[in-house]
Amino acid sequence: MGTSISKCHFILTSDELIYLYYLSIASALKTQKADKFFLWAFGKLQGKYWQVIKDRVELVIIPKPDFPALRNKPPHFQYAHLKDWIVWNVLYKHGGLYLDLDNFCVADIFTLWDNSKDVMVNLQFREEVPVDYLYHAGCMMVKPKMLFMHQIIQEADILFNGDGDMDWGKTGPPLMSRVINSALPLDKVNAIAPGILGGCADFIWGCKDPLTFPGKLWEQAKVIHVYGGKRSETIREINEEYIRTNRALFPEIVKQHLTEEEWDPLNVVTHKEKAIMPTSHPEAISPILNLIMQAAPKSVLDVGVGFGKNGLLCREYLDIWYGRVLKESWQTQIDGLEVFPKYDNPNWHYCYNNIIVGNIVDNLERLGQYDLVLLIDVIEHLTKDDGIAVLEAIQGAYIVSTPRRFYQANVGTLENTYKLHVSRWYPSEFDNTLELSCQLIGWKGIQTKERA
Repeated sequence: MGTSISKCHFILTSDELIYLYYLSIASALKTQKADKFFLWAFGKLQGKYWQVIKDRVELVIIPKPDFPALRNKPPHFQYAHLKDWIVWNVLYKHGGLYLDLDNFCVADIFTLWDNSKDVMVNLQFREEVPVDYLYHAGCMMVKPKMLFMHQIIQEADILFNGDGDMDWGKTGPPLMSRVINSALPLDKVNAIAPGILGGCADFIWGCKDPLTFPGKLWEQAKVIHVYGGKRSETIREINEEYIRTNRALFPEIVKQHLTEEEWDPLNVVTHKEKAIMPTSHPEAISPILNLIMQAAPKSVLDVGVGFGKNGLLCREYLDIWYGRVLKESWQTQIDGLEVFPKYDNPNWHYCYNNIIVGNIVDNLERLGQYDLVLLIDVIEHLTKDDGIAVLEAIQGAYIVSTPRRFYQANVGTLENTYKLHVSRWYPSEFDNTLELSCQLIGWKGIQTKERA
């Protein structure tokens, strides 16, 4: 490998090095035999993940260009096309390996470099969406000062400085593919389709067996394009807890190729495990509380007490809200049912009339005794059969809140196996529903005056 290409470049056009981008760089630092790693950006980086890698990656700050064709475009459009401009200029001036920040490296791709070639690039691949260009620019290696790269820059500058409306992607792979096809003979292009695996988002984010992927591509892959596809996760949802608990293929790939210290450098998961008390997403609090107040129950059973937040809210807005501040003036019967007694804390003994320790499946007869039953982040811990049995046993009203997507919960240091998620629930399974960004709320027996 000649020194002219022994560099690895990353480009960040936004102002934040998010966790998935960190994983991309961390995987490259571990697998790629480059002499030096560079991160090109428009300003200084202060994020927590940058602090982990800043001693191993050189930050190169460049001025942000102001192109006429981008001025009226949304930020994500600008960032994507500014990245193209930086890629072409960096590779022309410096040469080396460029990696998109949504790649994950599993082996050294420098081993595929052929010094008789001018460029190494992956063939574009899509499972579902056909494209009219041959090459993808997410991973490519180029010798410095190549004339075809200069031609790409010239044609990109015409598009960026034009007065017309720029279409998505015109300065990226389509432009590169066209110039390479016209300017280079085939024997100067190393098209390494097996080395860079793309178009496999359904396999990465689902639980599909990678051995079912076409041919031997999976075994030969050195870099995996982990984002893209209709069913891929939103990149900002990927965090350390996702890697630890999710059963999709991508977390397994990460854990196979990075140590826990590498994929959780801030010990986020370790610290979270020390917090033994379960919590629920705050976005559901207001809608649930609105439903509770509209139900106006005289008796409430809070299933899955945990910290006791729902009991506190019920006590405040079913009694204290109406001026019944002193405990002896409270009129609402609020009982709790909790399967895990180690969650016992002062809230249990202040706002609840009674706490029953036991499994809801063994206490179905109690469910018919209350005006309102709360199942807040509970039903996903039951099998579908048990969950249906619980709902059918409720004679009054009920409110259910459950995650919209399935993920596996961490049992924590107390090893509460009841915290494991075993079912996913859908809007069609409830009489009334409200879908939030993370939570699904379902209810029955409540006459709502307005949308909760």
